Amino acid sequence: MRGCGVRRLAAALNNAAHAGQAPVLHKRRLVWSQGARPGLTEAGYNTPQEEAGSVPRRASRPRRGRLQSCSRSQGLRYDGGPQWVIDVDRDRFVPLWDGLARKLGIGDEPRSAVGRELVEAYSSEDRHYHGVSHILTMLDAIERFEARFQDPDAARLAAFFHDVVYLPGRTDNEQRSAERLASLLAEVEDAQVIDRACELIMATGEHRMSGNPSVDLFIDVDMSILAASWPEYSKYAEGVMREYTPASGDQAYRKGRVELFLNPILARGSVFVTSTYAPLDAAAMTNLATEREILASGGRFDVL
Repeated sequence: MRGCGVRRLAAALNNAAHAGQAPVLHKRRLVWSQGARPGLTEAGYNTPQEEAGSVPRRASRPRRGRLQSCSRSQGLRYDGGPQWVIDVDRDRFVPLWDGLARKLGIGDEPRSAVGRELVEAYSSEDRHYHGVSHILTMLDAIERFEARFQDPDAARLAAFFHDVVYLPGRTDNEQRSAERLASLLAEVEDAQVIDRACELIMATGEHRMSGNPSVDLFIDVDMSILAASWPEYSKYAEGVMREYTPASGDQAYRKGRVELFLNPILARGSVFVTSTYAPLDAAAMTNLATEREILASGGRFDVL
């Protein structure tokens, strides 16, 4: 684990459970300064079109910035490497989990225990992209598109668990993540919300159109990083590379990433399967093609 963030978040979970009250949620309590990290849009990330000012955006949402600590509520901070890590973030990850768990009727003890497991999983040192920031970005998008999901709480639950088991190179991560969710939350009375969440998690393994609007939107939310502006995309690409190369080696990763991921999507000509995200396909194709060139040339990604 990095620093003492996990221990402090675990304490926050215990405090929330013992207080007997749902915490007050705030959408964003982050301090932004001029820097390199793009802000978030309706789709999750700034796209190149938005960076150029051709796409309308909410005036209240920050344009750009580097996440820094806040004296009242420290949020996510960038530590100089490719991973976004938790410092102290009672206003984000922990309360979002706690609020959802209370809504689902999960008792204090299991709610706290599951929360600790989630924090530990997504804050692990080997999570360079599939960590806390990715989960929070998905939760933000689900909140914005809540009316389009058949069961928004199932979507939120799936977001929390969809990468809880993440071992690069394995093909059963989604299956194991869904099984972990079902095992940990077996006592939830609403079995349908568990089943729906597991269905959403399993769909992220293929990222193919299912015909189910909620499933299709969820996988587009998961893939929204592919249409990010290049600085954000390069952090993602470098992060995934750092997750995989310790096990596979550099050359094997480059070859596998190009042949098994980039080439099939580029040949298909599209990433997204919903009308909500389809306008971002062109940006995604540009990013994927650029990544392929960098990997093929033996280069690395510029990450601030």
